[in-house]
Amino acid sequence: STHYQNSENYLRTVPNSQINRLSPLAIFGNTPFLNMPEFTIDFSDANNLEPLFVAVEQLRSGVDDTQMLAGSEAYHAAPIQK
Repeated sequence: STHYQNSENYLRTVPNSQINRLSPLAIFGNTPFLNMPEFTIDFSDANNLEPLFVAVEQLRSGVDDTQMLAGSEAYHAAPIQK
């Protein structure tokens, strides 16, 4: 879940699975200090980047696992000197 503070100054918990389906207005309310057209564009852009972030994070995790395995195999293959 993600917590948002809206214009009524209370926190609203929104399940992450529903964030893409909600409009910024539904989350934050109608606020006089927010440029809603610009915010809507930025909010949409941030949500649209999520699939890319997930793919890059999976790739990073796989590279990390491979690096750890290679280091472990190198350690175990090294001769032990006494």
